[in-house]
Amino acid sequence: MSGALRRARDAPFTVVTTPPPQSVPGASARLLRKERPVQSVVVPLSIYERDEDRLRAQLDALSPGHLVNIIAAYELSDEPAAALNRHSTAELIETIVQRVRVESEVPR
Repeated sequence: MSGALRRARDAPFTVVTTPPPQSVPGASARLLRKERPVQSVVVPLSIYERDEDRLRAQLDALSPGHLVNIIAAYELSDEPAAALNRHSTAELIETIVQRVRVESEVPR
């Protein structure tokens, strides 16, 4: 172990820097921005197909931020996240359930 520690401490290291991204004329800010992936804590369609009440109960236990993430992750609304953040928890849940209901009726 002491040999590994000594080699790790004595090893040279290199700092790598990358230049900032250049703007591209005519490209939208959205295309240039590297968006972080949105993560969802539930899979609404899967839960809805088993039981709508269970989906509503699980959604009701989540924060509004999580609900907005679910809507964004599954593209359940055309509204931007800033607008969704102004909705009540009940409205966000209803948005999810209504859209999942429609999606569940579409043949796969």
